[in-house]
Amino acid sequence: MHLIGNMLYLWIFGNNVEDAMGRRRFVVSCLPCGVVAALSRAFIAVGSRIPLIGASGMISGIRGVYLLLFPHARVLVFLHFGFLTKGFYVPAMPVPGL
Repeated sequence: MHLIGNMLYLWIFGNNVEDAMGRRRFVVSCLPCGVVAALSRAFIAVGSRIPLIGASGMISGIRGVYLLLFPHARVLVFLHFGFLTKGFYVPAMPVPGL
């Protein structure tokens, strides 16, 4: 589920950021986000033996870039209530993180 959530956020936010920045600048901005996320985790949990990749941090960084580029954007969110599905737009800022 975590991988699916990461890919969903990358699809929602990443394609807009890539369109705004261009492919090369997008890739160049993704790498520092992943590195900073991995280093932050390494400094917080020095003795941890859990493997760390930093992909979730990279996607959170992309989301941060999205909020900087599109501060007033709205995101379509779907909620499922049994048989009823309701879609509505919310500001991108409060959309929960990964």
